[in-house]
Amino acid sequence: MLPRSRNVLSFMVASGLAVAAHAAPGDLDCGFGSNGVVSLNLAGSEAAYDAVLGADGGLVLLGPGSRLTRLTASGALDTSFGSAGTAQPVIPGSSGAFHLAQDSQGRLLIGGRRSGDDGEVFVARL
Repeated sequence: MLPRSRNVLSFMVASGLAVAAHAAPGDLDCGFGSNGVVSLNLAGSEAAYDAVLGADGGLVLLGPGSRLTRLTASGALDTSFGSAGTAQPVIPGSSGAFHLAQDSQGRLLIGGRRSGDDGEVFVARL
């Protein structure tokens, strides 16, 4: 299980999105994915704007279109989350979420901008 003190890095690669977990500064966590790296191809969501690490060591990534992807502590897609590990909440009037947080009860919060030029922002709790 990923301890809350571990660092997680996501980055785009030619074939999709890669997520790496570090056990200590400079060392990949070999218990996460394949030698510390998970590669994902999420059909149009090959980016992660933000991520949160849950108390159980699971990781939730926020991608384009407010798409959420949850990985287990070992780096596998968490098929108990959304539809086969992903969820895309519909937020009326939103141009997309770019920030992700988790409250003390484990509920996800996403934030972003409303559509239009008025500069409004939103926060939604899932």
